[in-house]
Amino acid sequence: MRDHFFEYFRPTEEETKALWGEAVFVFDTNVLLNLYRVSANTSIQLREVFNLLKGRLFLPNQVGAEFFKHAEYEIAKQVNAFAAVKRDLQKIPREFGKEFSRHPCIPIADIAQALQECVKAQIERVEQSQEENQLNFLFNDDPILSELNSLFAGSSEPSYTDDGNAALNKLVEERILQNDAPCSVAPTSAAMASLEKNPHRGDGRVWFQLVKHAEAVRKPLVFVTGDMQGNWWRTAKLGNDEKPVGPHFALIRDIQRASGEKFWMYTQEQFLLMAPTYLGASDQSASISEIKLLQDFELARVAAEFSDEPKTVAPVSVEKNFGADADTESGFREKEIYPEEKSETDFPDEAEKEQPSQIEKKDS
Repeated sequence: MRDHFFEYFRPTEEETKALWGEAVFVFDTNVLLNLYRVSANTSIQLREVFNLLKGRLFLPNQVGAEFFKHAEYEIAKQVNAFAAVKRDLQKIPREFGKEFSRHPCIPIADIAQALQECVKAQIERVEQSQEENQLNFLFNDDPILSELNSLFAGSSEPSYTDDGNAALNKLVEERILQNDAPCSVAPTSAAMASLEKNPHRGDGRVWFQLVKHAEAVRKPLVFVTGDMQGNWWRTAKLGNDEKPVGPHFALIRDIQRASGEKFWMYTQEQFLLMAPTYLGASDQSASISEIKLLQDFELARVAAEFSDEPKTVAPVSVEKNFGADADTESGFREKEIYPEEKSETDFPDEAEKEQPSQIEKKDS
């Protein structure tokens, strides 16, 4: 039975050990960009895990192109966040002072002074964190990029010729017509009515580059991604949320037909959970917490934006738009995976609450 319906069987423990010991590992764009989104210590820890796979990595050309398209924006967003947080903290005592001047029972002046001291302490914490996490790699050496360059030396895919691009895009368009993974969309999606609206062309390009590499090297392949949307994953409702339970069967068949080898996928969280067991990595609890936080922040908002797709999303942070108003071009799948950050005008201040009449407000 397993010989004829192999794609429906999860890897056994023995097969899992073989995968982690022999397979080529491919990290998706979102996994690489997360190196800039987490704290300095966590970024170092993640790269230490990646280094345990050195010599067994592959960087598809599409992933590389997407990474370089967005890396500088991610750096700028994280750098600008320090100033934005300090600016918002400074507003707290100032806004309080604008609103209230005196009260017969409430020590307004003492509260204002306490707020100023609290804000000052928190700003000092922000500045200390900025000092400990030197992230401005736009003008200084970028240790993350240097390490990735070493990791993928000799294992990154070159650019495609015009003919090569045309052939790759043809495969993607055929997959879109078939509405099959990783270009599948929900039956009620607008992309079903108009194929031009299919948001997964970039995913299709990554996938067929993986298939091409698997055919060339004839080795098992593992794909690690932070994208948990239903075009990649079979999902099941566990509790209140849809959870990925495994790659689509079509993807497993594609690799087996191309190379005769096995294929499996992990979310970044799953990968980090298993790395200590199968790679001998150090405990990854801190890294997992940060990665999960990135995902949880975005879960509700992005799920709502893509309500015609399964309610699982990529781990993308939801900070205000700290970048230089960088936009994403429709030719890359980050339009889907990394939705545009909301600007400060999308986060209005909390509606003014009715105040007791005996509190005097300052005249505007």
